[in-house]
Amino acid sequence: MINKYLLTASTATAETELTSFDKALLLSRIGNYNLVKVSSILPAKAKEADHPTCVEGSVLFTAFAQISSNEAGKSLSAAVAVGIPKDNDQVGVIMEFSCYGRKDYAEKMVSKMVKEAMCNRNAEIGEILIKSSSVEVDDSRNYFTAFAAVAMWEGE
Repeated sequence: MINKYLLTASTATAETELTSFDKALLLSRIGNYNLVKVSSILPAKAKEADHPTCVEGSVLFTAFAQISSNEAGKSLSAAVAVGIPKDNDQVGVIMEFSCYGRKDYAEKMVSKMVKEAMCNRNAEIGEILIKSSSVEVDDSRNYFTAFAAVAMWEGE
């Protein structure tokens, strides 16, 4: 059963869009896993951790937001938020958002979505955790990526 999670975010730059994304994953400490994108539910009683403890190369369940571009002058932002219920027997929610725009806007959007999703579940919010990244594209010869994620796994 999934009982651990990591909130992480990073920005990266590389020659191609895919290698920029890959570098962002590495900088976020989840680049050496096979990511399986999941819908946005945090299992009840899951605890936050500093890094994944599963074997590198294994599957890591992940909810993430990312945006990449090489269009000079663009601001890229990505954010994730986790809604932790007051009752730890209830599931939490994870919301992801990316945009051409400012980090504070991305953070505002994920917070708003968490509040609505928790309300939809009749769950009282104990805490909202947010992780975000933002980068300004300043060189059209390279791709820039803003990335934010919640990774989940079974740990001890």
